[in-house]
Amino acid sequence: MTKNFILLIASLLLFGCASTDTGLSSAYDKQCVSRSGHPMTTPFPKAIVRADPNYPANYTKSAQVNFNFIVDSNGKPSNIKFTGEKPKAALKNEILSALKQYWIYGPACNQGKYIDDLKLQYVEVIIRFDEFGQVEYVQ
Repeated sequence: MTKNFILLIASLLLFGCASTDTGLSSAYDKQCVSRSGHPMTTPFPKAIVRADPNYPANYTKSAQVNFNFIVDSNGKPSNIKFTGEKPKAALKNEILSALKQYWIYGPACNQGKYIDDLKLQYVEVIIRFDEFGQVEYVQ
């Protein structure tokens, strides 16, 4: 029993030391640090997670929707604007819901810091829906 207890304590200490935060990432913005905690430099936002918006069930024709947004320091789309032909309300609401709930971007970063320049955090997207609701991302 004592031997098992000593092994348990030793393994907890080893794992605890192995997972101790070095503090390297604390001086940087959360979305601008690699998984290993090192600062990143990325010249433009990059999609990390994008969930397809639902195509409204009563739609029976194809559609193309153009929009743009700014990636905030948390990697979320903000200041969303629809351009070109405006989508109908049901489709617009589905796109906004998907954007706000599921889309995450790696923002433009310079040496681990979010670049606070809206021109560099700007993203344009074109989504095409066919008559069956299949999604194609053009940009």
